[in-house]
Amino acid sequence: MTEVVTKIILYYLHERVWDKIPWGRIHGVGPTHGRSLVKGISWRTIGTIDTIFIAYLITGVPLNAVAIGGFEVFTKIGLFYLHERIWGKIWWGRIMDKPVEVPVKISDTTIIPKESKQKVY
Repeated sequence: MTEVVTKIILYYLHERVWDKIPWGRIHGVGPTHGRSLVKGISWRTIGTIDTIFIAYLITGVPLNAVAIGGFEVFTKIGLFYLHERIWGKIWWGRIMDKPVEVPVKISDTTIIPKESKQKVY
């Protein structure tokens, strides 16, 4: 139960930080694949440190704590990436702002502005 509580708090803080970072966010579309991957890696780093710390408190054996934390790293990065891609398609909780001009590329030399709604996460 301890890990559930710490992960919820840490995830909330992680999301607040990422809300301030515009990189990889396409207004009106959602996050890019790169943003989802980097967020997954950054979250997993925090989550793994938390898991190792809690495992150490429970087992008292540093090697066991690292083994437990290391075991979950790779699968959870993939799961978080999928989680981000799904949530990127859900509009619930987003604040609609005034319309902004988003350029749409027609060819290599022509750019025509297209009206869209700016999304604030």
